Amino acid sequence: MNLRQILLTGLTALSLIAACAGIVLAAGDDIVAVDVVGVRTVGSRQVLAWSGLDVGSQYSVDIVAAAIRKLFATGKFEDIYVYKAVDPEGIRLVLNLSEFPRIRKVEFRGNDKVKDDKLGEAYAPAIGEFANPAVLTRELAPLKELYYEKGYFNVSANIDSSSVDGNNLETVVVSIVEGEKVKARTIAFAGNENLDDGRLKKVMKQSTGGFLKSATFKRNQFEEDKERIVSLYRDNGYLDAAITSTDQEFVEDRRKLDITINIDEGRQYRVGDINWRDNTVYDDIAVANLILLAKGDIFRESDFQQTLQGLHSLYWDSGYIYITIDPVREIVDDEVNLTFSFTEGEPARIRNVSVRDNIKTYDQVVMREMRIFPGDIFSNSLVSLSQRNIFQLGYFEDVQVDFQPADTEGDIDLVYEVKEKQTGQFSFGMAYSAQTSVTGFIQVAETNFRGKGQNIGVAWQFGSRQRYVDLNFTEPWFMGTPTLVGANLFDRYT
Repeated sequence: MNLRQILLTGLTALSLIAACAGIVLAAGDDIVAVDVVGVRTVGSRQVLAWSGLDVGSQYSVDIVAAAIRKLFATGKFEDIYVYKAVDPEGIRLVLNLSEFPRIRKVEFRGNDKVKDDKLGEAYAPAIGEFANPAVLTRELAPLKELYYEKGYFNVSANIDSSSVDGNNLETVVVSIVEGEKVKARTIAFAGNENLDDGRLKKVMKQSTGGFLKSATFKRNQFEEDKERIVSLYRDNGYLDAAITSTDQEFVEDRRKLDITINIDEGRQYRVGDINWRDNTVYDDIAVANLILLAKGDIFRESDFQQTLQGLHSLYWDSGYIYITIDPVREIVDDEVNLTFSFTEGEPARIRNVSVRDNIKTYDQVVMREMRIFPGDIFSNSLVSLSQRNIFQLGYFEDVQVDFQPADTEGDIDLVYEVKEKQTGQFSFGMAYSAQTSVTGFIQVAETNFRGKGQNIGVAWQFGSRQRYVDLNFTEPWFMGTPTLVGANLFDRYT
C-alpha cells in the first residue's frame, strides 16, 4: 500500500467514524489528545515527536497528512493509519502503526569472490535496525561496487524474503550472483594527434592482456589511468589537455568491453620569462639553482612541481616552515610566464621532542637516535634523519612525525609516533648425519631486551657426539654513551 492509498484509507476511516457517531466535524477544532497504538519497540513520545502533532494545536486534514509523511520518512513503519474521534472537548486522534521487523542478522549467499566480512563492512543495514525493504535494496549498491572493482560487472544482488519470528525479528538474506569477470577487449583513443596510442597505453595499468598483464576491467584503476593520461599530456606541455568522455561498449554477452577514450589535447606551451621576488633569506643565485625550468623549453608540469618542492625544502631546512611560495602563471600566446612570490615569515624553533605509543621501548632508547633537539631551529632534513635512525633500530614497524604548534610565536613540538613490532625470535630443529648422528638445536634471541635496546641471545646445540652452548649479550650504549660493549660465553664439546 502506498502513501496516497494510506492517506485516503485513514481519512475515509475518520469520516465513517464521525458519520456513525452523528457528529459534525469542523476544521479548526483543537486536538485534545493523540494516542499511539501498535508500536512494539518505539516509544509513544518518540512517535509524537516525529509526527509533529501537538495537543492543543488546531486540527486540519493537512497537518494529519503531514504527520503521516513525516512518520513514513523515518523508514521505521510499514503501515500508518490515523483515526479521529470527536468529543465535547475537541478532537482525539489515534495513530495506529505497524513497525517494520528489526534485523536479527544479515546473511550473504552465493559470494565466492568477496568474503562475508568485506560485504558486511560495505552493507549499511545492521543488527537491530529496521528491515525497511526500500532501504535494504538501496544499500545493495555498495556491495556491487566491491564486485565492480574486481571486474565483476555482471553481478546481481537481491534481498530474499525470510520469516519473521514472534519477536518481530527478521534475518535479512542477501543473495548474490557474481557472474563472470568483464575483460577489456580493445582500448582506443580519439583526438590524440600529438601523442600516439602506444605512448598513452604505456602509462595505463588497464590493458587488454598479455604477458603478466590482466585484461580484467577495474573501474577505479581505469579512473586512475585517466588521470595518468592527463598528467602525461601536462608533462609534455599540453596544460589544457582533458579527457572529455569515455565510451564503453559491452560485447560478447557482456564478457568483454570495448573502450574508447576521447581526448582534447589543447595547445602545447613552452616556458616564457621566469621571475621571483621578495626572497631575502636566500639570494637570487640560491633560488635560480633550484629552478628546473628554462625559457624556451617545453613547459613540463613535473619540472614545475619539483621546482616548488625544492624551494620549499630549502626554506624548511632553515626553519622557515611557514614559508609561502605563490607561483603566478601568465599565459601569453603559447608561452607560460612564471613569477614566484615569497612570503618567508620567521624561522620556527623546537620547543619539545617526545615519543608516543612506545609501550615496551623506553623513551631514552628512541631519543638517543635524535639529530634535532629542543631549542634547535627546525630542520626538515634533520627531522627526516632522526625518523630514519629510529626506524633502523628494528624495533618498530612504522615511525611517523607529527608537528604541533607550541606557542603563538610559531614554535612547534615534535612528536614521533611509533608502532612497535615483535623483536624476540625463537627457533629449533633436528638433523641427522653419519658424522654427527642425531643433533638438535634451540635458539632464542631478543634484540630489544627489557625495552632498553640491549641484545641477548642463547643458542644450544645438542647431540650424542657434540654439544654447543652460547650465551651473548650486547649493550649498544654503555654508560649513556654510543659505546658498544658485549660479552659472549660459550661451551663446546665434540
